Amino acid sequence: MTTKLRAFLRALWIQLKPMHFIFLGAILAAIGSISSPFVFTIPIGDLGFYKFSLNPLTLLGAIVVSFATLYQNWKSSLKTNNILDNTKLQLEKLESLTTKNEQLAEQLNDAAQHIVLNITGGDGYASVLPVVNSDLGNVTLAIENKGNYPLRNLSVRIFNATDYNKAKALDEKVDVLSKRFNLYVEEPVIGTRMAVMLKIENLKILPGVTNWNIFSTSLSSSTVQKLIISRISGEIKTATKIYSADPKREILFESVSDGFPDEYLNLL
Repeated sequence: MTTKLRAFLRALWIQLKPMHFIFLGAILAAIGSISSPFVFTIPIGDLGFYKFSLNPLTLLGAIVVSFATLYQNWKSSLKTNNILDNTKLQLEKLESLTTKNEQLAEQLNDAAQHIVLNITGGDGYASVLPVVNSDLGNVTLAIENKGNYPLRNLSVRIFNATDYNKAKALDEKVDVLSKRFNLYVEEPVIGTRMAVMLKIENLKILPGVTNWNIFSTSLSSSTVQKLIISRISGEIKTATKIYSADPKREILFESVSDGFPDEYLNLL
């Protein structure tokens, strides 16, 4: 057999499919059905002889069709399994991509919220803190940002309720918003957990108790702060409480220095 013929037969064999063998087996069976079968005679002792006929082409065709069908089913089963495996793999990839997309969307949402909170100030609020100098009998006021984001467009009105009430008791014509009783402060921004010292320093504290009402407004919050400063026997003590400026009046912050007189806590 020449090399070219072997190559031709090899290529032909590679191209053959199970369907070709099924077709070939059907042809052999068809030829066998119209051809004369072989007749076999088998002696069975005293009973005589047993005759049976067999057509080799029909038998060969049936065998070829059976094996070709089995092979085709096996190949189809392999393809089906491969398709199922690929489908499962694609589903797993799709699930992984969906999870990654959800994580990315969550990260983008967190980043967007962080940007918004940095612009608006989040849940932060302002607190006016007295920096006490007991030796000189005075205090310096500072405004602190009690939040995790910068406070922006902050406006603060520090109202001396004690002096206002004294003037009112003397029947003086008083304006509750006048600079006589109010200190107005505006700050464009106060950084996170930072404080700004007010320009008016060394605020003299007279003996007794001074009652301050402080109103603060920013992009993120509006609050009312009660600040009580007592100077008794030359010692300065403070107490403060900050409320949200809404009907709920939620307490946001409260602080009382050690030794502050209990009888003045009702002023908070």
